[in-house]
Amino acid sequence: MAGIRKKLKAIKKRLCRLVSKTPKRKFYYGFFSKYCRLRPKWVLIESFHGQTVSDSGLVLAQEIARLYPGQYRVFYATEDKKKHQAFVDAAGLQVELVDVTTFRYTHILACAQHIFSNASLPIYFIKRPGQVYMQTWHGTPLKTLGKQMRMGIESMYNVQHNFLQADYLTQPNAFTRDVILRDYNLEPLYTGKVVMAGYPRNKVFMEPEKGASLRRQLGLEDKTVYAYMPTWRGTSNRDVDTSEYAAQVHAMLSVLDKSMTDAQLLFVNFHPILHDAIQLGKYRHIRTFPRQVSNYEFLNCADALITDYSSVFFDFSLTKKPIILFIYDYKEYTADRGMYLDVQDLPFRKITSAKELGRCLRDGECLADDYSDTDYSRTFLKYDSPDISEKLLKLAFTGDSGDLEVIDYGKNKEKTWQVLYPRALNGRPDLETLARLADDHTVALLERKWFKRDISPLLHDEFNDKFTYVITTMTTPRTYAEDLLCHLGVGAVRRRVRRRDMQRTFPNLQLDGDYRRDYGCFAVGCAADPATLRPAGMTACGGKDGCYRVDYTCPADFVPRQAALLSDKLAILSLADLPANSGSTVQYDVRSVIEGLDLYNRGRCLFGLVGENTADGRTQMLVFTDADKYAAAKRESNQFDSEGYYYNPYVDTFGLPAGYGEVQLQRMRDSVDSVLRDQFAQRDLTPQPTPMALLPYLDPNTGYLSALLCTPDVILESMPVSAPITELSCKGHVCHIRLHLRHTAGEQVQGAKLIYRSLTEKIEIPLDCRTTPAGDGCRVQLTLPLNAQLPLKEVYWDIRLEVEQYGCTHRIKLRCADPGLKWKLFFTNCQANAGSGHILFPYFGKKGVLCYCYRPLCEYDTAAVRLREITAYTLYLLFRPLWQRQKNWVVYEKFCKTAQDNSYYFFKYCMEHLPEKERRHIYYIMDPREPDYKNVAGYGRQVVPFMSLKHMLLTLSMRICISSDSTSHLYVWRSKPSIVRRAIKQKEELFLQHGVTAMKRVDQLFGKKGSSPMTYFVTCSRPEHDIVVREFGYAPANVPITGFARWDVLEDKSTPDDPFILMMPTWRSWLEEVDNDTFLQSDYYKNYSSLLTDPALDEMLRRNHTRLVFYLHPKFAGYMNNFKDKISPRVTCIPFGQQPLNELMMRCKLLVTDYSSVCWDVLYQNKPVVYYQFDYDLYNQVHGSYLDMTTQLPGDRFTQVEDLVPCLDNYAAAGFEMKPKYRKMAKQYFRYRDNHNSRRIYQFLKSNGY
Repeated sequence: MAGIRKKLKAIKKRLCRLVSKTPKRKFYYGFFSKYCRLRPKWVLIESFHGQTVSDSGLVLAQEIARLYPGQYRVFYATEDKKKHQAFVDAAGLQVELVDVTTFRYTHILACAQHIFSNASLPIYFIKRPGQVYMQTWHGTPLKTLGKQMRMGIESMYNVQHNFLQADYLTQPNAFTRDVILRDYNLEPLYTGKVVMAGYPRNKVFMEPEKGASLRRQLGLEDKTVYAYMPTWRGTSNRDVDTSEYAAQVHAMLSVLDKSMTDAQLLFVNFHPILHDAIQLGKYRHIRTFPRQVSNYEFLNCADALITDYSSVFFDFSLTKKPIILFIYDYKEYTADRGMYLDVQDLPFRKITSAKELGRCLRDGECLADDYSDTDYSRTFLKYDSPDISEKLLKLAFTGDSGDLEVIDYGKNKEKTWQVLYPRALNGRPDLETLARLADDHTVALLERKWFKRDISPLLHDEFNDKFTYVITTMTTPRTYAEDLLCHLGVGAVRRRVRRRDMQRTFPNLQLDGDYRRDYGCFAVGCAADPATLRPAGMTACGGKDGCYRVDYTCPADFVPRQAALLSDKLAILSLADLPANSGSTVQYDVRSVIEGLDLYNRGRCLFGLVGENTADGRTQMLVFTDADKYAAAKRESNQFDSEGYYYNPYVDTFGLPAGYGEVQLQRMRDSVDSVLRDQFAQRDLTPQPTPMALLPYLDPNTGYLSALLCTPDVILESMPVSAPITELSCKGHVCHIRLHLRHTAGEQVQGAKLIYRSLTEKIEIPLDCRTTPAGDGCRVQLTLPLNAQLPLKEVYWDIRLEVEQYGCTHRIKLRCADPGLKWKLFFTNCQANAGSGHILFPYFGKKGVLCYCYRPLCEYDTAAVRLREITAYTLYLLFRPLWQRQKNWVVYEKFCKTAQDNSYYFFKYCMEHLPEKERRHIYYIMDPREPDYKNVAGYGRQVVPFMSLKHMLLTLSMRICISSDSTSHLYVWRSKPSIVRRAIKQKEELFLQHGVTAMKRVDQLFGKKGSSPMTYFVTCSRPEHDIVVREFGYAPANVPITGFARWDVLEDKSTPDDPFILMMPTWRSWLEEVDNDTFLQSDYYKNYSSLLTDPALDEMLRRNHTRLVFYLHPKFAGYMNNFKDKISPRVTCIPFGQQPLNELMMRCKLLVTDYSSVCWDVLYQNKPVVYYQFDYDLYNQVHGSYLDMTTQLPGDRFTQVEDLVPCLDNYAAAGFEMKPKYRKMAKQYFRYRDNHNSRRIYQFLKSNGY
């Protein structure tokens, strides 16, 4: 079935390619370029991917009409034909607009003989013989570009592609030429001509009379006109902080507008990357650039230019008019992007605050600035002239360069290149391999999709100049027929398409044969290529006295030189020389191989031998395998148990760094993130005697001899001795399990235990265990009779079988061996009565491991609910295409019982701001019996009752679920195995969070490899985004920075008439669902009870005419009554759900919490927060934090109650004013305060195809 599903999925993907528009452009372009002739009189001009009709392209279009009237048919690319047609008509341009999203555009791109672009054409573009492509670019670079963009090197892929395809690259000065050629790796690869010529668009700046005429035409002759043209913000052009920047812009423009007089006007124009992202409000003295003229035509009539880091000042400086550099974020911007030039060294006025800029504009003191006689003018304005457009058109149309300075790079055509094409980039070893193999005749071909997480900064920091590389995507143009024949494996067509790809990626270069993929470098730190591995049969392996011995049959043509240890990614970790003439028996000196490592955390590795192939002299990697044992292991494996064959473990003592067993250490060492590197630098890595276990096995995928290196205590869990379950049942008060153990005698089974899953308590309950011989193993029957004497506690229990093997007792997980067992649990009511209103039921966790859940019996643990699930599943299967076509969104909150968090406010936004067509497929799930139901009741059929048939159907068919909690909250809390619950786990989820991720480590829950992984993870700021990407393992594109939906309505509603302090501690995992007596004995209860009854607190509240509201976390709501006795009348205890938490946070004056993320909601309102962390050491040990809570919290922190009350007294006496230093610390965690978070979340979903 798995194979059939895979084939059906492949067929579906092929069909989608036929109907999807984007791939079709590649296919249509392939058809047009292959079968349509070139049109000598066609000219295609494109500016900024069709976003504008401007820049040098506009001037060239005007000059073609003037110099070559009627000789050429000029097409201008656009992405907004209606908007740009109005501009074209108003300007009288003689061009035809062509939409870049149409197939007509691909036809013109393939057939136009002359092409001009200032940015980049599509990645599938290949310049045909006879075509002439002139790349004019769009500015002298001030910000770092190409391979100097540390966090976004891969974004240069299409720009580099276009530069390599171009016949002519125009460069306005030597500085720009050097930067472009160096940082896009063009110097050795470019085969066209570099033309030293100013930008055609700058002609307008050498015509002052046109500027004066335009001022009169626009009615500005009696005004002082300032032009503001800032650039974009971000680490790459795929990471632009448009919303945050918009908020900054509006704040600054408000200051400038109030500062200027009625005789002054400020005209604003933003970078094309910010296309329509920033909308100006209503200002008295501020306007947008007029649309009826080009930007540069208007700029020519301005009295002064205001910019920041935009290259526009290089062009404007031709006018010799004043330039102001408004660099209010100089340190932040230069840290993010890096600069080729320090703007502080430029001969222009620098201003760092909006207030100072406003004063400067109002007084007009900048209008006398002069920089004409400087080195800057002599360096950057050398090649500009009024007739440059005429010269460039003559060069493009006739090949006559006239008096232009042209540098021919045709010499690069004579060189032969070997292309190294990796199978992937997984990290430093792959880059190290490329660096070692690189020489003057090699170039690496890297795919853009490989640049995940640390690849770009790693390449930038350590390998940028060690080898030449080209970045691309596999979008080779081809016809539909060629695509089909390639997938059918027709060799001639594949070779033809590959040659076309070579011409697309390496135009006009001589390549030495095909791309080389089967390469490897046999040195420590490098990666061995899978194709270079050579298997050799082995007869035995084992370890003794510090040596691990492998007996194998050495191929006659192979001479071993070194023993190798490789990671599971084939990175060479260590090498050890072998004695001469080692023959067919090799001894691994484990001590030298392991202790030679700088650091190696527990992980899987591969044994190998590096040697020489005497037949061809090539170096090869020999690996070991045992075909018979591997085949036997494959026969016994299934989809739930696919492990390889395991040999006896070997344990010895080695000198290893302290903290060897911590998996995070190697990641910290290899990270390019400064935070992790700093953490690693603080670790004590002094080698010390450490017991280490070596567990050899045949890899289940390759059959190669591998090993698990770990500390002995984890080898018990890591060694996957199979314990397959054959029968599972619960009847009355008894749980039954039957197992079949292979290769295990009955006397080896020591028993079985039910183990409480807890970090702070150790509870183990033995099961009755009986064994009987069966073939080459034994059958095991486990029985657990439930009674009141058993120390059962909520919630989760693991079961382990204890087996004596290899000289010690191993605890083995019980796995599902039969898929039918899972389906049995889905469709039956399998539970055991544990007494006291509780049940115990089995479920299968990750990899089919058997676990148990002990919880109270609830109203949904009935056969009627199970029948409803089966009905819903049947209806879903019958009408599945209809349900899926609706693309429903399902929104919910905690336990489907509340409507007061991010999910509710997002749903409210959708219901009140979206058209009917959009909102009718968005549903909110909630229990109608809950108090918050009144908040959503008005939305009618879009609100679905919890556990209704419709709820189950929507859960089975939803396109995506949206929530501030995990998917566990969408159904019965801790439900028994269910077909509906199974469907939920397979759905995509947008995680809205219910608190900022910073103070508590939750990556083990919500991380990509956690127990509740998400598809998308909403964050509020760049620091939080970086934490989620770094610690949780999500791709940056799946971690949008939008802000919380509930913050759209968050405002300070506190009043002098009712100033109260809100105290809201979070829960403790070690106290979750404990009985009341245990809770009363906890430090948590004792500390908060003592605080609430403290006379000093009561006196402080009385003296300051205030009160305190104590709001307990919902997980501890059942213990609220314990706090109500003997408390002051000035302290109010509010149970969860009685009042909306949002309202309490808006009305309070100050928050007291411990580790709760609600602190961010209060900080968002610029209210003070005080942290009371009496159990900091225990909490940090159990949960951990992404912050150093002793120094990085934006508020006062205390661990003793006697210190807390005086602090609260001081805040109350000061009017609950937030301290400036904490206000500044908190600011970095909030990118937006504009009440548009829900809209951003919705737009993110729509942009991802939902």
